[in-house]
Amino acid sequence: SAFYNNSINHLTIGSNVTTIGNEAFKDNPSLTNLTMNANIISPDINFDNIIDKYILTSLTIGGNNKTIPENFIKSGNLTTLNIGNSVTTIYDYAFYSNEISGNLIIPDSVTYIGFYAFKLNHISGNLIIPDSVTYIQSYAFENNRINHLTIGNSVTYIGDNAFASNEISGNLIIPDSVRNIGRNAFQINHIKHLTIGNSLTTIGSYAFYENKISGNLIIPDSV
Repeated sequence: SAFYNNSINHLTIGSNVTTIGNEAFKDNPSLTNLTMNANIISPDINFDNIIDKYILTSLTIGGNNKTIPENFIKSGNLTTLNIGNSVTTIYDYAFYSNEISGNLIIPDSVTYIGFYAFKLNHISGNLIIPDSVTYIQSYAFENNRINHLTIGNSVTYIGDNAFASNEISGNLIIPDSVRNIGRNAFQINHIKHLTIGNSLTTIGSYAFYENKISGNLIIPDSV
């Protein structure tokens, strides 16, 4: 309880910190901005016991943190999120139902984006899924405001409703690496032109329902 019941508003935790005791930063009602460089974000550590994470509005995950746990900041108040270049896995519901807005940068260290990971936020602009990512699970980015989407060349699986109910427009390219597109994956967007890669085997029902696709569309022989 080292800093329990204070008025800290911006906290930076250095990379050499290895242990933080229970309630160390609890009951700091003004603590809205956290930069976490210590390598303590993992499924093995109950972050709820350290800080009142649901009042955070800005979070930077630095250091060598590799895993963002399930339900990490679920139904919170984050508006700004910066994910460090060591993160490889973003688990289910990690940032579900926050207020994250503007561009979200997924670093090229990330390989897996879990179920509902960023659903129900206000992410907008150009979302780039880097070439490192192989799986985008169901509902990962549903109900945001993404305007343009670039899918990396290593993605093999796009789950149900993964990008449904956004504002994706223009040309969408499904790279050759993608084998499965789930149900409703891109429904209710503004996609105008669609290019499908040559490895795709499955297109789920209503995958591109209610878009604005026009012109030539080629369904590859692999489907």
